[in-house]
Amino acid sequence: MKATGVLFAILLIIEALNNTHSTVYNQCLLFIQQDLPGSDFQLKLSVTLYFCAIFFVRCIIGSIADRCSGRKCLLIMLFVVLGGHLLAYAATNLPTFVVARFIQGFGFGGGQVMSLVLLMQLFPNKNRASIIAAEQVVFCIAAVCLPLIGHACAVGGHWRWTYVMYILLTLFAIIYFYGCQHHEEHIAASMVASHEPSHHLITDKKFMLPVVMSALTASAYCLWGSYFSLIVRHYHIRLSWLMWYQLLPLAPYFFFSLYFPKLTKNLPQRTLFRRIALTQGTVFGLILLLLLWNKNSVILPLLILIPVLLHNVASAFFRPLMQGRALNAVPVHQVGSAGAFISIFQVAANAVFSVFINCMADLLPAFVLVQLFINISILLYLWRDLKSSSPTTT
Repeated sequence: MKATGVLFAILLIIEALNNTHSTVYNQCLLFIQQDLPGSDFQLKLSVTLYFCAIFFVRCIIGSIADRCSGRKCLLIMLFVVLGGHLLAYAATNLPTFVVARFIQGFGFGGGQVMSLVLLMQLFPNKNRASIIAAEQVVFCIAAVCLPLIGHACAVGGHWRWTYVMYILLTLFAIIYFYGCQHHEEHIAASMVASHEPSHHLITDKKFMLPVVMSALTASAYCLWGSYFSLIVRHYHIRLSWLMWYQLLPLAPYFFFSLYFPKLTKNLPQRTLFRRIALTQGTVFGLILLLLLWNKNSVILPLLILIPVLLHNVASAFFRPLMQGRALNAVPVHQVGSAGAFISIFQVAANAVFSVFINCMADLLPAFVLVQLFINISILLYLWRDLKSSSPTTT
């Protein structure tokens, strides 16, 4: 494998580790609570501060990345997260562990943005959607494998073993960047390009509209996964279904992301968008049906799962296309800021929807209302795009 191929894999792994670390932590949470002395408040603080650190670093790392060497910024983030892993591994009480989690969040949040920036540097614009699809493939693998590894470590050995795994992976990435520096000189230079004018991201419709669509698509998926347990409880569905509800939706997301380049090659974008619109329209109809269906029906558990599977078929194509379109709308020296903004916007959208659902007394109508809003927005965007665009190829 060429050096750039190894770099490509490492950057995807860094993103996957960030996106799934919280899930791995949840798998070990009970064992951590039993092993480390401290209060329940401190345990909750370890979750809150972790996400606060991610949000904070994403607010500043994008603009820094646009002015400095991408490789240098990523190395700093790797050293930060390595320090967090070492402190978490050595922690003997919850206050120390809370600090470790904050450091991890700071490193992971910056590392995810920087890995995206470097990926955008490595490949031409026309391949950006395929890169994001490849990121989705690695995410699906990590979302299944890493929590299972974390659970196995916590049950069969010790929760600290999970941090041994993270330490080794981070060390490998650091050693690679130092050892192969001469092979990766194209990522060592500053990204600043003074001859290109900067764009005002928020006022640029060519950037913002795809960003919103990307965030809505990601939120629909995240919300389905987060609230499956509440839906199962609401409908009095057997708990044995819960694992399948959490794992099965990953299958179409993984499969269609894996074959994204092949399935979209030489396919007119107009045709692709029509197929996405048809799939999302079916999801829209099935979600409406949830409000009308008899709760005692034996096929209800299957009916709830079908729109999730179909949405993930559509999102496997729609999110890469939208995120790629958004990044292609900005000059290369603003990719860092744009990538960080996309990440922040996705987190913010998911947080707003989560707060809305949690504040409503009746879960199902609130949940369905959010899903309907997401699907209507996506369908309107697709209708607008199909109406205004002429046939082009991806």
